[in-house]
Amino acid sequence: MKLYNKEYIQESLLISRNNKLTALIYPDYELMDENKIKINEIETNLNKLKIEINNDLPSYKQISKLELFLTEFEKTPKKNIKRYLYQT
Repeated sequence: MKLYNKEYIQESLLISRNNKLTALIYPDYELMDENKIKINEIETNLNKLKIEINNDLPSYKQISKLELFLTEFEKTPKKNIKRYLYQT
């Protein structure tokens, strides 16, 4: 996913909700603190990033919503995100 390699994003997960793609994001809070970035600033930057990414994608692959998480995603012993926990 194009979001994963972006600055201030530590983990991300793309899921389908109501037939639309939602990006779940765990920001890099440590880096944000170092650079004195506030949470509302990162939300603004991520929304701009969403628009930028969606411009390069066909409509059926576009991200409709971003959700920020305060904690890391739950993982398996192999360090893979337990995707099924975030599907609703």
